[in-house]
Amino acid sequence: MSSYTLRISSDNACDAYVDGALVATNSGFESVGSATFHVNAGNHIIELHMTNYGGPAASGATISDPSSNVVWTSRD
Repeated sequence: MSSYTLRISSDNACDAYVDGALVATNSGFESVGSATFHVNAGNHIIELHMTNYGGPAASGATISDPSSNVVWTSRD
């Protein structure tokens, strides 16, 4: 099992799930949240549930390995 760091930023809020489990919540306006999670080798489902309270919206997410190499990034 390996550990990874998920970093999310959003305007306004975002919940991040890996394989259906909530791993990070970012509920602050234009803020960044991060969390470490553990997975076995193989394919995994990543979901970002975004909320916008009006006006322009933006979001982004990255996943880094234990050496801080980015191994996945979302498309805004």
